[in-house]
Amino acid sequence: MHKNNAYFKATKTIAKTDYQIRPNADVIIGLRVSFDTWIHFLNSRGRPLDLNPDFQRECFMTQELFLNTAQRYCRDFNKTYIEIEQQIDGLDEIVQKIKEKIENLFIDTHQNPD
Repeated sequence: MHKNNAYFKATKTIAKTDYQIRPNADVIIGLRVSFDTWIHFLNSRGRPLDLNPDFQRECFMTQELFLNTAQRYCRDFNKTYIEIEQQIDGLDEIVQKIKEKIENLFIDTHQNPD
């Protein structure tokens, strides 16, 4: 997000507050969506603002910022990052994928301790 963005200051404050009060996670889950999926989710809310192509593109671009930040956090603090591709009609599937990834991580960690 560019520093001139109207939401930059608020976003920075939220991020700082999250860092200070949120638990120190061992695993971070990143949900990635395609642009088409993103548009579907925006359109499903029925808000006129969400139909603006510039707004759609700008919001979609923040996905990379959040995912990159999560990955950097995991690298910097020796945490595990798991990324899942989110689909339009796949909530149950996403939950199952996350569950399996975490279970496999737990099994791998205990079978092959460093």
